[in-house]
Amino acid sequence: MLFIKENIEKLEDENEEHMTIGFEVAFPTLMNIANKLGIDVPNDFPRLRRIHAKRDLKLTRIPWDMLHKVPTGLLYSLEGMPNQDWQKLLKLQSADGSFLFSPSSTAFALQQTKNENCLKYLAHHINKFNGGVPNVHPVDLFEHLWVVDRLQRLGISRYFQPEIDEYIDYVSRNSEVQDIDDTVMGFRLLRLHGFEISADVFKHFENGGEFFCFVGQSNQAVTGMYNLYRASQVMFPGEEILADARKFSAKFLQEKRANTKILDKWIIAKDHPGEVGYALDVPWYASLPRLETRFYLEQYGGEEDAWIGKTLYRMPYVNNNDYLELAKLDYNHCQALHLHEWEIIQEWCRNSYLGEFGLSERSLRQAYYIAAASIYEPEKSGERLAWAKTTVLVETIVSHFDWQQLSRERKQAFVNEFRHGSIVRDSNGGRKRFGGDSDQDCESALIRCTIRARQRHLSRIESCGNSKTFVYVVLGKFSVAAKYGN
Repeated sequence: MLFIKENIEKLEDENEEHMTIGFEVAFPTLMNIANKLGIDVPNDFPRLRRIHAKRDLKLTRIPWDMLHKVPTGLLYSLEGMPNQDWQKLLKLQSADGSFLFSPSSTAFALQQTKNENCLKYLAHHINKFNGGVPNVHPVDLFEHLWVVDRLQRLGISRYFQPEIDEYIDYVSRNSEVQDIDDTVMGFRLLRLHGFEISADVFKHFENGGEFFCFVGQSNQAVTGMYNLYRASQVMFPGEEILADARKFSAKFLQEKRANTKILDKWIIAKDHPGEVGYALDVPWYASLPRLETRFYLEQYGGEEDAWIGKTLYRMPYVNNNDYLELAKLDYNHCQALHLHEWEIIQEWCRNSYLGEFGLSERSLRQAYYIAAASIYEPEKSGERLAWAKTTVLVETIVSHFDWQQLSRERKQAFVNEFRHGSIVRDSNGGRKRFGGDSDQDCESALIRCTIRARQRHLSRIESCGNSKTFVYVVLGKFSVAAKYGN
């Protein structure tokens, strides 16, 4: 009690979001118990009165009969709520014997009911942790999800693909969870890994257009809404529940950012504002993988990140410096390779004379940047260069068409000549013209230039197919352009 008296005023300076989970429910009850035992309890501090007010608000949000019918966040803080109908509450007990995986809540239930399953849960964990217990356990489903998410965002998931496949399979077999945070993360990862997951799982966390983590919670968690926003972006047409979730979560996060109040009640992380800002400013469909990794390398706190439960705790498999060090080494290694490839593609462009047909250095740089930021792995150098060079050839032809202001007929003639003309059949580029004036000679030269560019590409990278295959993606587009005059 001396400790409480000496430190209680410090609560005035603490962020409300960083209050330990269930503190506002358990602490007032513990103080009442101490008072009944004749212990001198401080009760005249403004912060204490606000804590009592938060407790009352939280209890009013959950009807008493609902508390005994469906799992709510209050199951995590049963030690703060005596005089319950324990026979009804026992029906909400988890399969492992715990109440919402909380050892302290389960211990209080054991004290009140002498339930054998509560005892088995506690005994197992006391033996497992050498006489103590964590503030919440197990965390395996949560841990599996967040490990995969962190590895992917750090850009190093390819080093752990067998383990990730195993983790995702585990999640798909154990997907019955009771909070939105685990649900939305599981939903997002399972969909991205090809599992058929119904958006109906979100209906359990929606009421009147609003979404919540647990029934009756008094305030939203930033990470819960952040992950809801991320999950809502992997929706298919017609999934209105996800459209509503996206709208709700985006509004919540935008308001938090506008008020500079991006603090979370589940984790004390290095750069929550940066993570939320990137998600809001760069939608998932527009986010380039390597660009996201570059930002996340600055945002990821490694082992310094702390999670908030009934105590502060760490999750070393989710947050550790080894991941961060590997991610930085990998990023620098890939970047060095990309810089070398950039020199190669500039030389290829110069030797192919593409600049003579209107290709700008900016277009060349953008083509390679998008390819490298999307397919960044060292072993995919061939695919990356093929993508970039194809884009460059598309841009070259676009620039030439715009510069020459070609008619529909000229565009169609260009396409036809590329497909069927002798310039293509002649492995040396040929000399046949498909017209009689100098402009059309220029277009013949462009075709020869395109073929030379393809041949120079093949001289560096083993490939299959003939020279025309490399730019048929161009012809499809320009056949339409030639036909409709676009």
